[in-house]
Amino acid sequence: MKISILGGTGYVGSHIAAQAVRSGEDVTVVARSIPNETLKGVEYKIGDVTSAPVESADDFYDALLGDSDVVVVALSPRGAMAGKVLPSVQSLAAWADSSGARLIVIGGFSAMRLEAGGPRIAEMGKLPDWLAVEAKEMASIVDWLEASAPRDLAWLYVSPAQGFGPKSGTPPAGHYVVGDDVSHTKNSILAVEDLALGVVDEIRNREHSGHISLRE
Repeated sequence: MKISILGGTGYVGSHIAAQAVRSGEDVTVVARSIPNETLKGVEYKIGDVTSAPVESADDFYDALLGDSDVVVVALSPRGAMAGKVLPSVQSLAAWADSSGARLIVIGGFSAMRLEAGGPRIAEMGKLPDWLAVEAKEMASIVDWLEASAPRDLAWLYVSPAQGFGPKSGTPPAGHYVVGDDVSHTKNSILAVEDLALGVVDEIRNREHSGHISLRE
């Protein structure tokens, strides 16, 4: 299976790439620059999905993503990327729909709800300012996918546990639990290695669609 990972040089994307290679998949990482240390078995391409021309977006993605079976978006709307991830996903979704590729977006915990049908955590006004803008944009992506994505698009949005990230220090457990978009467990945790395992298992087995969560 051919997998293209946008943002595959970052914290989450690089772990997904490494896990996919270990699982025997054909992996291409698309990033704005090639890192000094690359992963064995991964093809690297320089590309910036935020610069896709509106008039010829399909040609742009054809050249960049080729005949990918799955496109994983592991981008964060922070810094220079603020405000650019949602429109990039929208543009990618149109291409994926026409090409038949599956679109998987790695989101955040704040896109989840505390109860079924309730507001997303990002919309509850309880996040610190430095996190709120990023969280709202990532939540807006799953809102758009649920409400406005092309009808036949195969998409998945993955939210990790609350205790997730490079500062969490969570060791890999070698397993994970798949949930829905409601946070059922307080202080849930997840190692990045287990997120990568869950994402690659889902790519290979294609058991879920829509908005799911992963926790230990």
